[in-house]
Amino acid sequence: MFWRLFSNKVRAQPIGAIDLVQVTVHSDILQVPPLPADASDAPTSWQETWGRPNSGSGEHVRDLRDPAAIDALLVFVNDRLSGWYDPWYGTPIATVRAYFWKEKSLAGTFGAGANFFSRGQFPAERIIGASADELAHFHPLVHLSGITKRQHRK
Repeated sequence: MFWRLFSNKVRAQPIGAIDLVQVTVHSDILQVPPLPADASDAPTSWQETWGRPNSGSGEHVRDLRDPAAIDALLVFVNDRLSGWYDPWYGTPIATVRAYFWKEKSLAGTFGAGANFFSRGQFPAERIIGASADELAHFHPLVHLSGITKRQHRK
């Protein structure tokens, strides 16, 4: 990608043990099927969990609490520690974002856009290119395998 020519690569820190992952989606871009009322990953309110992070917007659609699901997501995220860039042209918008919480403290964020992953919170967010296969692997890890692009009215 063109922006790589003008940015310094940095290495991200791994995210350790996590209690909760909250997932947001930019609902103006993506459409998420509703959860059943008794779903184990139904979202709690931000206030019930520890407060909304100060980063972007998006609709809070999932809470991952199952240790096995969280561990699988952490393996995916922590396998991508090298090659991150500070975007020189402005931070692109992640359409899906995972907020990692440990003992009521935000431990990190990881997002996905059309062709990239992001880490961190604005304004210190960093990005890395992502293939279609990597993105297809990420969405089920945050329990969003049924998302589709929203149809815009003309």
